[in-house]
Amino acid sequence: MTSLKELEFDSHGFSVVDVTPGRLQFDTFFISDREDPQATVSFYRGYVSEKGSRTVTRAAAQVPALRGQRASSGSSE
Repeated sequence: MTSLKELEFDSHGFSVVDVTPGRLQFDTFFISDREDPQATVSFYRGYVSEKGSRTVTRAAAQVPALRGQRASSGSSE
C-alpha cells in the first residue's frame, strides 16, 4: 500500500477529489487570504492513482474545472 507523507502548515486552502472509472485524483489548492472575499486560489499539487496501479504519483496538472466553476489562478510552485 502506498502512503503520502507531506505536511504544509503555513497556507490555507482546500482539496478536491475527482473520481472516474479509470483513476482517482486528489488536488490541493491554496487561498491567498482566507479573510478576503476577493482572494485568489492557486493550484498547489495533485496526486493520482490510475485504476489497477496500486500506486500514487504526482499529477502532471490539476483536473480541469467543470463548466461554471472558477478555475485556479495558476501554480504556486
